[in-house]
Amino acid sequence: MRADARRNYDRLLEAAQQAVDERGIDASLDDIAKRAGVGSGTLYRHFPSRMALMEAVFLSRIEDLSVRTHKLAADAEPQEALEAWLVDMLRYITRNRGLGATLKNALDSDGQFMERCHQLMRDSADAVVGRAQRAGVLRPDVTSTDLMRLVGGVAQATDVLPDRDAQARRLLDVVINGLRVRPFTA
Repeated sequence: MRADARRNYDRLLEAAQQAVDERGIDASLDDIAKRAGVGSGTLYRHFPSRMALMEAVFLSRIEDLSVRTHKLAADAEPQEALEAWLVDMLRYITRNRGLGATLKNALDSDGQFMERCHQLMRDSADAVVGRAQRAGVLRPDVTSTDLMRLVGGVAQATDVLPDRDAQARRLLDVVINGLRVRPFTA
């Protein structure tokens, strides 16, 4: 991609992310083009459909989460990395719930895109989870899939509450405390 085309792509993607955050997946494509400072023709050259643009937004967010997670796994203490990743996952899930569900429903016939997204998430999650288990700070019977499901459950359970973010964080703290390795006491 030429440098100017790459800049336009990046601006469109950033504008689309902002618009989706503000208005959801039905954000106006014209508004997105205006925010990016390009014409609608440029938008459609990069993203021939709304679905193509939403896929790019979703994948970009997953890639960002994956990069942050791998950085946590490499740089932070295992317990700190695990907890920070769980908080990041909760933010990611609550931010992208409508987008992810829409894409999953629309793309069920072609599961390659969603499988790629899931693989990125699993690989990065496995890095944090494996390190925490090797360090003895996470129960050995817990998988990264278990944790993603638990965080998804927390997000879903608190979705309609007026103080959703505070309640979600409180429940996530309960989950985190339950995951720690403790000596067996009878």
